[in-house]
Amino acid sequence: MNALGPSLQALLQEHILLMSFPVEKYSTSEVPFNPPFITPSLLIQILKLATQKFQEDPIVLNIKTPIYVIGDLHGHLFDLYRIFQKNGLPPEASYLF
Repeated sequence: MNALGPSLQALLQEHILLMSFPVEKYSTSEVPFNPPFITPSLLIQILKLATQKFQEDPIVLNIKTPIYVIGDLHGHLFDLYRIFQKNGLPPEASYLF
């Protein structure tokens, strides 16, 4: 994770903190939901890292089980939080999106 750089590491830590609360508390406004703002430059950094990673991966992946196969989340961040809360964060749990 150190290869992510301080900005991405901080973003990840903010999301991990948000995931420490049950999602239902956000939907009832019991706990305020204030996701971190992603600056355009940080978004570009994320996209460049993702592009590089996808280019390095082979066309056919050899996947080790067990693995959770996740369909399209349609941008629902709370659904992603629920999945991670139930099954664990990578690398403890493996996911294919």
